Amino acid sequence: MKKTEFGYSTSQLTIDKTNLLRLEGKYIVMKAGELEHLAPGSELRLLTPKRRIDKAKLDGALIKITNHTPVQEFFGDRVFVESTTDEMIWVGRSPSGETITYNPNEIFSFNKKKTPGHISYGKGWVGSWINMGQSAGTLLEICIPPFAEGGIVEHEIDDPAIDLMFWKVWHAVANNI
Repeated sequence: MKKTEFGYSTSQLTIDKTNLLRLEGKYIVMKAGELEHLAPGSELRLLTPKRRIDKAKLDGALIKITNHTPVQEFFGDRVFVESTTDEMIWVGRSPSGETITYNPNEIFSFNKKKTPGHISYGKGWVGSWINMGQSAGTLLEICIPPFAEGGIVEHEIDDPAIDLMFWKVWHAVANNI
């Protein structure tokens, strides 16, 4: 698998009902794990590759979100590649300070509109998914290399450690603009 760039990719990240994952033109058969309940109304199902050779490269999860994910800041070398087909928006801040919103139909930064695809982020990024729908939305997340504890700091809402522009956009989206 080629090195994943941070930011935007016009390739589609998808998984079908048979757990066949498509990422950047490659296909990987995934095995779904047990359902884990998180906050009320939210749940996570881990995805691991069936082939041993792929297990060292990545893992993933299907995450159901009713409201929003924690606002997280990323410090490790792990890359997160995420997409959704539901009414969810990701609000993020790049390491260069650019505030970005992403949804399945459009990516918008204050610099210009981007081509739809999936979002990839890691070290130096801050972000949170916000559910805009009436029912829980599902997020597909892939971690390269596989997820391990550490390298993520969760921030309280309006934490002054995160710039004001991020919080203004986050609140506008969370309040359904």
